[in-house]
Amino acid sequence: MWPDNHVDRNSRSTFEFMTSEKGVKSNRQKRTGCKQLSALALTTFAMASSMAQAEPTVNGNEISWPDDGWYQVQSSDGATTLCGGGSSCTVPAGSYLVINHTTGVRYTDVQVSGTASNDGIVVSQNTISWPDDGWYQVQTANGSKSLCNGGTYCDVDPGNYLVINHTTGARFTNIVVSGDSPVVDTPVSATINRDNHIEILSEVFSVYTGNVYGDTLPRKPEDFMLERSPVHLEVTEEMQNGHEDAFLLQFTCNNGGTMELFSTSGEFESSAATYTWHDCLEGSLVHDGTLYANYGNSNTGENRDLVSADYNSLYSTGETVEISGEFGGLVDWDDGSDIIRIEHWANSEVDYSFQDATLVVEVSGANTDTQYTWLEQDDNVFTAELSGSFQLNSPLTEGQAVDVATTEPLSTTYTLDGPFEYYTGFAQHPAWTFTDGALEMTAEDGSALRLRADSGDEQTAEISLLQDGVVIETFQQPWSLWQGVLTEVQDDVRNF
Repeated sequence: MWPDNHVDRNSRSTFEFMTSEKGVKSNRQKRTGCKQLSALALTTFAMASSMAQAEPTVNGNEISWPDDGWYQVQSSDGATTLCGGGSSCTVPAGSYLVINHTTGVRYTDVQVSGTASNDGIVVSQNTISWPDDGWYQVQTANGSKSLCNGGTYCDVDPGNYLVINHTTGARFTNIVVSGDSPVVDTPVSATINRDNHIEILSEVFSVYTGNVYGDTLPRKPEDFMLERSPVHLEVTEEMQNGHEDAFLLQFTCNNGGTMELFSTSGEFESSAATYTWHDCLEGSLVHDGTLYANYGNSNTGENRDLVSADYNSLYSTGETVEISGEFGGLVDWDDGSDIIRIEHWANSEVDYSFQDATLVVEVSGANTDTQYTWLEQDDNVFTAELSGSFQLNSPLTEGQAVDVATTEPLSTTYTLDGPFEYYTGFAQHPAWTFTDGALEMTAEDGSALRLRADSGDEQTAEISLLQDGVVIETFQQPWSLWQGVLTEVQDDVRNF
């Protein structure tokens, strides 16, 4: 139940807790490759599918076209060829014939007026923005360097820029940015940055699913009690408090400390237990404090309340754990209900810390609710929702407190293919691909991250990095980066 083996503290990295047996296991190397492949695939697919029906566009004296073939620009009668290949052609005002020789499509009477238009491209201070009508790229004026890819805006230094809508092939030249305000660069030492945002989000999601606690939570000490002979203590009338049945047992620990179990039962097979440890050594762990657990209806478990605890423990290797508040999970199924399966984890006013000589992980004021539900309706429907707030302090945040909250619950609804399998694992369901909602986190140094689920692609989330309230960059990341932590909730401490 409790780990006896520990990693040598002298060899620990700042990510130790997340990779130790007590913490969440990291998949960082696998995620990096997945990120690169997924991003490339998504970009290629988005551009290819949107370009299929694109036509040449005219801006000023320039005719441009999408990257979907080998184009040629000719005079309107086809007698003279003006440009062949490339992605644009500058011509005098007039009428032209444009041919895509790859597809054979001919565009006749392409009119060039000679008057440039940058309709839809907006410059505000240091930000260039554009409508959501294609995949845009911002380049230096001569096209030698790409500055932003995708999204709906780009923060740049003062100067002239080329903006290209690769979906339509439209090119907007001489976009002037005067630089009324300086570009805000992400500080090298920013707590939340491009290099660590995947790992920080993983740790954040692990709080919502309960996995951040690893196996350090106080649990029902089933094995401990089976190995010992208890002493029966008197239950007063006040302690019984109207319950049908109640008993109080005391167990002696390895070091002479004690653990007491006070159990009550009532109507509908409901039961509750309070475990109280007094300097109780069990294996390599010394327990102190209380754990209260209501077992609800023993048939389905649906009536379980959250567990409440005021507890601390000390490992023989020096690590300490403290937790207070209410928390709990539920993994259950019920054939006679609209809900045929639910996997759930919640925190209510939870304060938690794990600490050793070199490492501190703290979760403060956690009020969260995460549940994955399979519903038996006309179609088999799967729903997921994650919400709530807390404060996080860990090696990933470099000792700074980070405030985390969902501004809108992250959620999704999905119709399952084929008949529902009652015991199918999470990995076969899209629990991690939220399609609605938003989450924000802000560190003490002003660095911040915003996540929006409605990115336009069900498989990705839109990520914005900020500094002191100013957006530095916006990009998309595949939900699969966090599949591991989002597809399994913490096991309820009443289970054993």
